[in-house]
Amino acid sequence: MGAVLERLRQLGGDGLIVEHPGGETRFPNRRLTLWMSLKGEIVGEPREDRHPYLQLEADVEQRKVQVNEGDMWRGGGGHSSGRAGLWEVSDLTRQRVTEELLAIARRAAGAAPG
Repeated sequence: MGAVLERLRQLGGDGLIVEHPGGETRFPNRRLTLWMSLKGEIVGEPREDRHPYLQLEADVEQRKVQVNEGDMWRGGGGHSSGRAGLWEVSDLTRQRVTEELLAIARRAAGAAPG
């Protein structure tokens, strides 16, 4: 995720990685979210209806990762938002995460308002 974040910044965009340790009522499992801006900085709190994102929520006991994603860009619509799948922990590789992030960014760029 860090490499994608750096690349976004090189291309004039921005991103933010938000981690939650879990153990709370609202966030029972560990959660990691990469919010993306395709152009300019993320100002204020990132939102699902304004920023593309990839969120990974790990259930350590079941060895599963709930994948949530969205490709909304500045409220300009998108093709998907919300639950995207359930991965086995063993499927959580650098390559798979990078591919997922690139697919989200491509879809968001296609939905970007003019």
